Amino acid sequence: STAVIAQEVARVKRCRAIYAEKTPGGLILKRNFKIESGDRVLVVDDVITTGNLTSRAVVLAQRYGAKVIGVAGIVDRSTGDLALTVPVRALLSYPLQVYPPHKCPLCADNIPLTVPGSPIKPGEGAEPEEE
Repeated sequence: STAVIAQEVARVKRCRAIYAEKTPGGLILKRNFKIESGDRVLVVDDVITTGNLTSRAVVLAQRYGAKVIGVAGIVDRSTGDLALTVPVRALLSYPLQVYPPHKCPLCADNIPLTVPGSPIKPGEGAEPEEE
């Protein structure tokens, strides 16, 4: 999970790790985590695909007045079109084309969606979003 990766990065860098959590209203800090104005923040994610969730984490930290120094990930599956305003570094780059359901060539050919190990069922569709 991303929390374990973030914790290990923090351990190596000798700093604290905090986590943003998804809610229906967006990302928030829970568990009494705090970001102070002027804090230097490195956003850590396991897989970066669209950059949507990662971008929301960057914006959340910036709203607290933090200086986001960059984004670190294990795998960058983006095709290079991330709309992030900070440096992005990943251990592995594995570009993967992601389509919204209405533009998906497999959907257009009526090929059912199957995601091994996922709760997504064929035909349900889902907006691509990284975890």
